[in-house]
Amino acid sequence: MNCPFCDPGIREAQTFYQNHSIFCMPTIRPVVPGHILVIPKRHVESFTDLNEKEIIDVFDSMKKVYSILRKMCKPEGFNLVI
Repeated sequence: MNCPFCDPGIREAQTFYQNHSIFCMPTIRPVVPGHILVIPKRHVESFTDLNEKEIIDVFDSMKKVYSILRKMCKPEGFNLVI
């Protein structure tokens, strides 16, 4: 498997928020300031492969990250892309 998100070195270097099943990091090609990736720690092919707890953690993480970004970037809106 050649998944950059599964590489522990990348996770350690780039993660700025995490919980027990999700980590968050900036993308290398941001579309807008504050463009963040919310990634499950367990490797899955699709969002539909996540279990219920992981889905809850994804949305909980997005809420917390958005709170951080509101203070840092002062965005006018919020886009969620799955």
